[in-house]
Amino acid sequence: MPRMRLVSSLTSLSLLLSFSASAFAQNRPPVNPIQHIIIVVEENRSPDNLFGADTALIQAGANLWPAANNPGYTVSCLKTSTNQEIQVHPIPIPLDTCVGPLHGHTDAWVPIFDNGANDGLCNVKPDLPKGCVFPGQYPQYSYVPNTIQANGSGLLDPYFQLANSYGFANYMFQTNQGASFAAHQFLFSGTSAPDYYNDPNGYTCGLIFPCWEWFVSDNPIASGDFTQSTGCISNAPGEYVASIDPASDAPSAVYTPPLQGAYPGYPCYDHPSMQDELAKGNVSWKYYSGSSAGLWNAPGSLYRVCQPSGIGGTCTWPGWNSTIIAPASRADDQAQILNDIESDPTCTQLASVSWVMPDGRWSDHSAVAGDDGGPSWAAALVNAIGNENPCHYWASTIIIFTWDDWGGWYDHINPAEAMGGPGVGYKSASSASAGAQYVYGFRVPLLVVSAYTPEGYISGGNTSGPSCPGPYCHDFGSILSFVEHEFKLPLGGIGPKEFPYADYYAPDGPFTACGPVACPYPLADFFTLTKPRAFHPVIGAKYPETCFHYPNQKGCFTDKVFRPPDNDDDED
Repeated sequence: MPRMRLVSSLTSLSLLLSFSASAFAQNRPPVNPIQHIIIVVEENRSPDNLFGADTALIQAGANLWPAANNPGYTVSCLKTSTNQEIQVHPIPIPLDTCVGPLHGHTDAWVPIFDNGANDGLCNVKPDLPKGCVFPGQYPQYSYVPNTIQANGSGLLDPYFQLANSYGFANYMFQTNQGASFAAHQFLFSGTSAPDYYNDPNGYTCGLIFPCWEWFVSDNPIASGDFTQSTGCISNAPGEYVASIDPASDAPSAVYTPPLQGAYPGYPCYDHPSMQDELAKGNVSWKYYSGSSAGLWNAPGSLYRVCQPSGIGGTCTWPGWNSTIIAPASRADDQAQILNDIESDPTCTQLASVSWVMPDGRWSDHSAVAGDDGGPSWAAALVNAIGNENPCHYWASTIIIFTWDDWGGWYDHINPAEAMGGPGVGYKSASSASAGAQYVYGFRVPLLVVSAYTPEGYISGGNTSGPSCPGPYCHDFGSILSFVEHEFKLPLGGIGPKEFPYADYYAPDGPFTACGPVACPYPLADFFTLTKPRAFHPVIGAKYPETCFHYPNQKGCFTDKVFRPPDNDDDED
């Protein structure tokens, strides 16, 4: 039987609608109990790759390929060079494998998607650093094994516990069809368009369409160390980011920001974001990035957030240093959010909304041996919220784990089938299908951890077919719109309704075909309990929480200093 909680009566409708209302005042405080939302953005994994070995999750209804539990399982792939269909046998590859699959829009997504066939991954050459050896021809067709550690638990046990104890999404898609830089823009802004809808001072990119109908698509390209310099203060020589033409899949550097000395494609964009939305309600926020720049630091590429002093300069927004958490004195300390949760006697340091970009040693990004701390980091963060402390965060906090892109790893669900057919994307006022050239991408994992989520809930729980059954498809916009709902901000309020911002077009929102009954707000199906559940600690982590505090990190991980969460080179 499907595990979806469908609205079937007035009583269940009240349950669904009352998450932030007063219908169950006898069971909850008279005000919205949710005071904090923590959005953790890990790196580069598909559900099949990261959760394919979770037998219990599959038995409960998770739509994951059976590769890890079926030795004879094969996947079909069409070789372009020979026009022959080959059968690939998936293999286990450790979480910290040296393999780094390509996952850019042009070099990976387009050939893999293959106009809706999802059969082209064997045509994409994997990124194999010197000395990297793997037991197979196509490492992208692989899953992470739950390797037993010295403490007797599996490396992935914390992730599996969270998925089986709280909420797991069968159909969570990255909104964009590319790599990390653009994905982080969507996760903070609901778009990667260079400028805002109907900008009177805006540019026309290309020959016809305004720049707000293009989408920044890939990671920055530069001759310098782009991962450290990307954004409105970049000083990398000639750095640019390509955008996708709404009339085709052709990428080019067409947008020049209003910044003295900037050149086409310079990574500084002028459009509204969640900063503007949260300011409407005086809602506090923090962005834990570990660095003031970089392709994972979305606010750093937004002109009105950074307020750059100039190319190679600094961000001058008065709230920058208190909101963008990037410790300059201890750049290898990524424990600041743990400190804000556990070591604050005033209970004021944890913001209402937090975006967390983990250190590369625990971001799940592949290609570096020893970077296997992601599951342990998740355990440390959840336990910090759930364990009794003076602030009592458990009943007032929701933790959302997602991954910024699929990372080039195979996933058997076709996004076009799930979202309504090839070419279905956002619409806009000036063109018939602006956004369709870049929306939607492949699945990424989504875990929702809260005291109001039923145990073992699987959103869209149905393993009977490849399409998304019922209303419960999610994307990055679902997260943004959920934040708006919880803090009583205008739903879909980042930009005008005519412009395709993801917070308005979230597939599980009331403005979509899902409708206001089944989907009164995005992610609503994860929250059906009217009384908070008791917290049970996440156990079995390879690394204890102390490993995520300075200076203990130096004794737990191979590297001694902070590493960016994304180590892609400029070709990804």
